[in-house]
Formats: sequence, C-alpha cells, structure tokens
Amino acid sequence: MGENQLKSRREKSFTCEHDMAICDAYLSTTQDPTIGNSQSSGNFWNRIYQNYIESTSDNARSQISIQSRWGMIMKCCNKFFGFLTQVENAHQSGMTEANVVSVLTFFNK
Repeated sequence: MGENQLKSRREKSFTCEHDMAICDAYLSTTQDPTIGNSQSSGNFWNRIYQNYIESTSDNARSQISIQSRWGMIMKCCNKFFGFLTQVENAHQSGMTEANVVSVLTFFNK
C-alpha cells in the first residue's frame, strides 16, 4: 500500500457525490467477473480505493477512510431496509407508496 492509502488524518466530510462514487466503486469491484472471489480482503479494498480515485480524483482520502465510510453507508442502508420490511410486512390496507415513504421518514428520525 502506498503512503497515501495509510495516512490517518481527518479530512473534509463526505458529500453525496463521494458516497455515490464509493458505492459505484464497490459495485464495479464486486461485479467484475474476471477477478471473482479469490482475492484477499486487502486487494479487494485496494481495487475499490483505486476505482474511487479514478472516478473522483480525490487523492486526499485514504483507503481506510473509504472502507470506513462504506461501513457507515451499509449501516444506514441496512437500517432503512429493516424499516421498509417492517412497513411492508404490516400489510395495512389502503396504504399508498406515499404513505410508506411518510412512515419511513418517521422511523428514520
């Protein structure tokens, strides 16, 4: 790993665009059929980091920072999916999609 990947100082907050770039980098890495699942964890996250750098030109972030941010994104996604599952399993008659969004907004506070 390069020096830039290991540094550990606090950087600016991630923007929505950075979060989307991390998600895109993760998806493109996990969906690459030429590599498969035979790579080490370090190599996997290095590929995600390189994809992120290529798409954003954000050299200020470390690989560890990207990895940590992905963990936070996944935690939020899992929480949202849990709320959505609860609402969908309630089977309330007459509930529109707008009502579901309203309930999810309430849960997410």
